[in-house]
Amino acid sequence: MIDGKTDPGTALALDDSAREQMVETKITCPFLGSAVHQNILAVRGDAGNPLASIEDVRQLGNSGGGDLGEVLALFASGNHALMRGAAGRLDSKVPDGLFSLELPGSQGSHPGHSGILQGDPAVPGSGRLSEADFARLAARAVNGLIKSAAGPELQGGRGPCRGTAGP
Repeated sequence: MIDGKTDPGTALALDDSAREQMVETKITCPFLGSAVHQNILAVRGDAGNPLASIEDVRQLGNSGGGDLGEVLALFASGNHALMRGAAGRLDSKVPDGLFSLELPGSQGSHPGHSGILQGDPAVPGSGRLSEADFARLAARAVNGLIKSAAGPELQGGRGPCRGTAGP
């Protein structure tokens, strides 16, 4: 404990309900959300301002061979370096070695997202599953593939978490 608060590097013990709520509203990246939901990636800090270790996500991403973890670490340290401050905005620097799991409202969230997993990309905590937006995207499928008017290089967004912007 530091000044009555949990050390931000300490992993939290979350019950299933708290974990599910966090994944739905905050951790809207399918990779990170799945890892947190399955308790493979530890949530640190506090439930209202969740953080994760950059090294943990690097190791997790690299665990299947290859270097996905290096890309995830780059995005974590670049796009998710701010956490909620006193005013509730993502305007406070995360502690060294950590990144914010508050994805909606972060630098990595942008207006061009699919709308499936986030409401307003500028508002922290606005994650949700929109079946209407999923249906809109799925209606574009031809033989199981989504066609993009912009070309295949833009399908699914940019960056390791589909629907998030790159650096």
